Amino acid sequence: MRFYRRSYGSRVYSDDYPFVVLYEDDWDDFRFKTTFGVEVWLGKDDVASLGEVKILDLNQPPEGGKVRIPEEFTTLGSQFVSLGQAYTYYETVQSLGAGVYESFLVGLQDVIYLSQQRSAAEQHRGYQVSLLRNGSAVRALQDSPKLFFHGSDYGVRELTNLSFRFVSQVGGSEFEIDFDFGGSKYLPNRLNAIIGYNGVGKTTLLANLAIVSSADQSEREKELHRERHGFFPGNEDLAFGSTIAISYSAFDTFELPGRTQDEQARVKKRGELFGYAYCGLRKVEIEPWRPRAIEKRAHTVVRRTTSLKNSNEISEEFQSALARSHKDSVRRGILQLALDTLSLEPSFSKVALRVFTQNESTTDDILRELDRLSTGHKIVLNIVVQLIAHLQERSLVLIDEPESHLHPPLLAALLRSVTVALQQRDSFGVIATHSPVVLQEIPRQFVRVLERYGELTRVSLPENETFGENVGFLTRDVFNLDSSQTDYHRVLDSLAQRFPLEEIEDMFGGRMSSQARAYVVGRIRGRKQT
Repeated sequence: MRFYRRSYGSRVYSDDYPFVVLYEDDWDDFRFKTTFGVEVWLGKDDVASLGEVKILDLNQPPEGGKVRIPEEFTTLGSQFVSLGQAYTYYETVQSLGAGVYESFLVGLQDVIYLSQQRSAAEQHRGYQVSLLRNGSAVRALQDSPKLFFHGSDYGVRELTNLSFRFVSQVGGSEFEIDFDFGGSKYLPNRLNAIIGYNGVGKTTLLANLAIVSSADQSEREKELHRERHGFFPGNEDLAFGSTIAISYSAFDTFELPGRTQDEQARVKKRGELFGYAYCGLRKVEIEPWRPRAIEKRAHTVVRRTTSLKNSNEISEEFQSALARSHKDSVRRGILQLALDTLSLEPSFSKVALRVFTQNESTTDDILRELDRLSTGHKIVLNIVVQLIAHLQERSLVLIDEPESHLHPPLLAALLRSVTVALQQRDSFGVIATHSPVVLQEIPRQFVRVLERYGELTRVSLPENETFGENVGFLTRDVFNLDSSQTDYHRVLDSLAQRFPLEEIEDMFGGRMSSQARAYVVGRIRGRKQT
């Protein structure tokens, strides 16, 4: 198998299949430039896009530099080592068959496939700060060997039990919250829920969790980073395959990928930034800016602003995520399972979901079906497709108030579909919510209640079981909504003081609720007794 080094946009003219094209990327990891995009050409119209690999020359000085590999080769010299930057890189390679992946991994001196190369690399600074900079690469190093040495089974599988603690602050003093994704394998345990009054800090907590979970190790160790965002006590090197933040609020506080022009170009190309993906309404805009007050002397600088995406941009993101979900058989299979789950919800049963899973569907077919959907259906479909496009093995998914815009049955269907995707990728989700419908789907042991007392934040579990409980009971018991906090009592009090029961019933067309009627009868009776 031959490998070709090229710049993006260049072509290789060869019919000696299979061959590999490595596209140079100038991404800088603490002065190490080791990144390449990878395509495996199996035939004239058969191309497997693997994502990114990082290649290190062990003869490079510890200060860094750009790696230099031959323009054309069959096997790199033993002074080189490589590591794919995500589990799906190796998953796709393995799916090509042993006849391809053996030549591919040996040719790139891959540290997962060649243990002697890993041993040689571990003491080099570039291996730590570049090849293993991101959590997705750490997870790939830990999880991918099973693909080549123990086989791979995507049927019934044992899911990882994970628990971790997170110390953070949301406007007051520091507090600790624990997350648990274990317990009985027969209960739904892939989702944890965070509930609490508005202003208690649920969204900020999710935003901090997104920042810390997606940060590289050197960033996590900075004292200012720990104070502002938080840390994982006793598990500082906790790594996730990817971190995916999902919110359809214009006021969410999730960090947006794309703080520089280089980062923005990477996000535009891949929809994520080294394992961190944001699915939502906000975007970052970067533009040249010269301060007017000192215009004659000032250098042009870059101004970073946040704005909302328009409908065309959201549609383009959806199409890009859908295309990514179709790139390999595993993602396509998970997408099919997730959409099959959605189709069980009556309103989705009328949608031609097969359009979104068939390879032969054209862009016009997809847009035509998308345009037919309601806002709620579009949001649900976008969340599911974006999730599957970016989900790696053992990812962390953070969802902020998914109940916005969604009818309760549609919300329940979304949760079931998300759970299917999480199970297929052995991943974990945390949801901030005000919805009793969400709590109905999550056992009590996986629910955390946030309460604020001045500067103090308290975390507890609900007193009673939430899974499968009556919505009315959850509203009263967990969300603390009782009749004294509602306005309808004041309205009924006013009516009971001025009108007889019959006239009040007529105002409601003879269809007063039993609870309202009983209340009015009691108030009228009490008035007569006085």
